[in-house]
Amino acid sequence: MTSNAKIDRLGEELRQGRITAEVLTDLEDFRSSFGDAYAQVCQRLASLNYVVTGRPSKSTGAIVDKLRRQSSRLSQMQDIAGCRVVVEDTFFQRRALLAIDTYLDSPQIFDRRKSPSHGYRAVHFVATFSGKRVEVQLRTRLQHVWSELSERLSDVVDPALKYGTGDPQALEFLNITSGAIREIEEAEERREQLMRHLAQAGLDLRSKKKIKKDIRGTDRVFFSGRERLMGFLQNVKEEIDYREGAT
Repeated sequence: MTSNAKIDRLGEELRQGRITAEVLTDLEDFRSSFGDAYAQVCQRLASLNYVVTGRPSKSTGAIVDKLRRQSSRLSQMQDIAGCRVVVEDTFFQRRALLAIDTYLDSPQIFDRRKSPSHGYRAVHFVATFSGKRVEVQLRTRLQHVWSELSERLSDVVDPALKYGTGDPQALEFLNITSGAIREIEEAEERREQLMRHLAQAGLDLRSKKKIKKDIRGTDRVFFSGRERLMGFLQNVKEEIDYREGAT
């Protein structure tokens, strides 16, 4: 797999379902070529004291599915190798975004909080080392719980949910809960702004009193709302797991 043309020919074989022993051998060679880049990315993230999880190579089924679903070529696929970092909330996510941007030598950044993908919220980086691209998913705990539940619903209800279609009730559920996460994240951001204003208020007691009142209002959405929503999403996933295990 020394050229993009050869990689794309391999991708076309996979797209057309011509999966021979030779094709699988070439695919394994291609996937293994990402090992060094993946190790570098994980090492740099670990040096920032993040817990890193992930996979050094995408499965054959996932690659074939993506090639058939999208018009992109195999050489353009950005998530052959990928890893994930989960942080507490959007405050730490913003801090991590700045640190990771520096430690991964200014990777491409895809902010799916501003433009969610079918309800999915996170920040993705695509770092390049030795010509190989590695995707990094940066999620908050709440974003991660929603994503895990979305994957589970796709497994047991309708695979099309991953792409924003499929079972109407499950789709509505995911859209509503994603919207609730957006509101909580907006409250987080508003609270941070208010805390900065409070620090700048000086000795103006009237201003401080008003800011503190506003902070208490955002706290109700941020702290209690976040934990309630997270607990609810976790309970739904556990219920699905239990019912699937029971059947």
